Amino acid sequence: MGWRSTSFKVVALCGFTFFLVTDVAAGVKKTSKEVQTAFTGHIEGDVSISGMNAGSPSVSAGVTSASDSSEANSFVTKTWSRLLERLASDGFDQYELRDLFSQPEIIFDPSPMVHKMNELHSAKLRAERIKPIQERLAVLGYRPGPIDGKIGAKTRRAIIAFQYVHGLPLDGTPAEDLLRRLEGELRKAPPNIMHLDLPMETGPKVYRSVLQPERIREAKDFLALNEDLLRSVHRRYGISPKVAVSLLALETRVGNYLGEEGAFATLSSMAACADFSKIEPLLKNQPVKPRFRGWLQKRCQQKADWAYKELKALLRYAEGNKLNLLDIPGSKYGAIGICQFMPTNALIYGIDGDGDGKIDLFTAEDALPSMGNFLRHHGWKKGMGARKALYRYNRNTTYVNTILALAEHL
Repeated sequence: MGWRSTSFKVVALCGFTFFLVTDVAAGVKKTSKEVQTAFTGHIEGDVSISGMNAGSPSVSAGVTSASDSSEANSFVTKTWSRLLERLASDGFDQYELRDLFSQPEIIFDPSPMVHKMNELHSAKLRAERIKPIQERLAVLGYRPGPIDGKIGAKTRRAIIAFQYVHGLPLDGTPAEDLLRRLEGELRKAPPNIMHLDLPMETGPKVYRSVLQPERIREAKDFLALNEDLLRSVHRRYGISPKVAVSLLALETRVGNYLGEEGAFATLSSMAACADFSKIEPLLKNQPVKPRFRGWLQKRCQQKADWAYKELKALLRYAEGNKLNLLDIPGSKYGAIGICQFMPTNALIYGIDGDGDGKIDLFTAEDALPSMGNFLRHHGWKKGMGARKALYRYNRNTTYVNTILALAEHL
């Protein structure tokens, strides 16, 4: 189900170790020995796991036991002890946890948290650059909309209007040289600024790659193959078959791409990365400005806590549906199945569509009703609420625009 071989993962781990101690083209600075030690210390510990009462939730979910070697126990203790204790304190069986984390597939990988913190840090840097541009555009009368550090439609139009008036390339980009030009400009915008015929992109912004002929054919084939099931989902939840297929086409190419990593290892690694100071040396944009550091530490802790909640849900989802945890692939942040639910949503909104006694989100028979159930609970009504409900699925306007645009091609 999309798993990489164990040997590949060993190579990947070695590659990450090399990544930590060498200069790499991605722009991450050379990591000092002290940083490596501190980072390793973040996930090491010798706190014993408290004993649990009989009858606590099982977590093995079909995992084959690893040999009870001292080497395996040492690895688990050094890498996962704090996470193991936290899970045990929440009622999961300590012995099955140790067995699970001893499996060779469960490799600690901080890259998902590094990626997330890079996103958040970049957003902070971008907002710091955009806000003074917005402020200056407002002073000059170009009406950029809210001074919020976000490059929305009004801000982009204001930038293009300024570039148009002053004979600059019309790219709408909030670059540093634009800010310098704005700071040196004293002339106000012309009175007809809101009526200029600017060469703006027409129509809503979409992911063009999803609207390519190959992707459209892929979605059409899925629509035809699952016509009866989609009709049933439409009757029960009101979800348009074309919109449902378009959502799956965007999320997983209608089930053809389910993620390359194990969801359990991904969420475990993120849950173990609560200390931003251990992530900071791996960020692309260095150094981090002191005024950002406290905010980033708070966000890192929040993301680790979020991952821990999702990890617990994944354990319960796998156990309750008799699924092998090690056979569950996921997205870069641990979403699972054809419909890409986070595990908490799998527990709340998952539907056993084929009546076999389990909710397997990797089958269309369960994934489509589950998706319909989620959308209906988040505002979808027959003929109404599509955009609102899709936005709850992914809070990204371009994402929603793309789904609705693809549906028009089906």
